[in-house]
Amino acid sequence: MDDLGRMHMIYFKGDPTHGDVFYIYSENQGQTFTEPLRVNSQPGSALIVGTVRGPRMAIGNKGRVHVSWMGSEKAEPKAAGKSPMLYARLDDTGKAFEPQRNMIDKHPGLDGGGSVAADTDGNVYVAWHAPEGDDLEANRQVWLRRSTDEGKTFDAETAVIPKKTGCCGCCGLTIGTGEGGVVTILFRTATNKVNRDLDWM
Repeated sequence: MDDLGRMHMIYFKGDPTHGDVFYIYSENQGQTFTEPLRVNSQPGSALIVGTVRGPRMAIGNKGRVHVSWMGSEKAEPKAAGKSPMLYARLDDTGKAFEPQRNMIDKHPGLDGGGSVAADTDGNVYVAWHAPEGDDLEANRQVWLRRSTDEGKTFDAETAVIPKKTGCCGCCGLTIGTGEGGVVTILFRTATNKVNRDLDWM
């Protein structure tokens, strides 16, 4: 729900390994919904295999919708030949989504999906985990990209785990925003390969 009382929803349709994400909203508490808009600009570029890899949505400044999802094997551009972390936002007209973008530049190896968050100050955050160096889970890192202009542009990837905990490769994570610009991330660690604790930072 946004501040104007609109109910926003995204859903997936198609083959779990290469389908599409759609967006609808309701202005009457879910009694009726708008015609669906496809979020991904490249058909079949979304993947939802498993319980953690579905698309994520955030509502930002002036009700702008932001969506992130794990790219399928059909998604382009790839991240060094591996699955991209894709992002798209509703355009200024509110009638279509801008072309999808890959958030991964230098740290490929996405597995457990990712997450997106936004606030009313125009900040947008996309987070995911991927290796920092080799492919061992103990060396996986949580990466973050931040936009200060409602998702028009993003800063470079930044490593955000303050201590070496690793990340469970096939587990998801979630990111959120709070008052005063506070950003929090919840993820599952992989310290020494066996300590699968939840970390909140």
